[in-house]
Amino acid sequence: MKYIITESQYKRLFEQKKSKVEMFQDLINDKLEYVRKHCLPFQDIFPNDISFNSCDVIDTIESIKVDEVNMMTSARTDMSGNMYDSTPSIYVKLTINFTNIKEYVDFDDIVYDLKHFLRKSTGGLPIVLDYRINNLNKNRE
Repeated sequence: MKYIITESQYKRLFEQKKSKVEMFQDLINDKLEYVRKHCLPFQDIFPNDISFNSCDVIDTIESIKVDEVNMMTSARTDMSGNMYDSTPSIYVKLTINFTNIKEYVDFDDIVYDLKHFLRKSTGGLPIVLDYRINNLNKNRE
């Protein structure tokens, strides 16, 4: 599979005055607000781009910090060693700061939702989200 982005998409992604980290931080903050707004109890309309499990954990998330953004290219070759695919992708490292009495909370669903939101925002480029969690609640009693 080959992904082709237009010059304007490239400029929008990587030639702005903002750094890549700031740009992705803004995108993630927007998505978090979107999820918070639509996960309120007694909503009449529930969007299909948010999973129910994301709504279960959104109240525990204080913030998501973008630590690092890297552009990667994966080159694949055929059996003869000839390159036939060079797919760009974006690798984003995140820290999810949350408050919960539990030591560990599963954030896979909200990360999955974020990944697909970011993929739509970047014109279909594959996104790899690598995250770690940080529980701000140190009192477990």
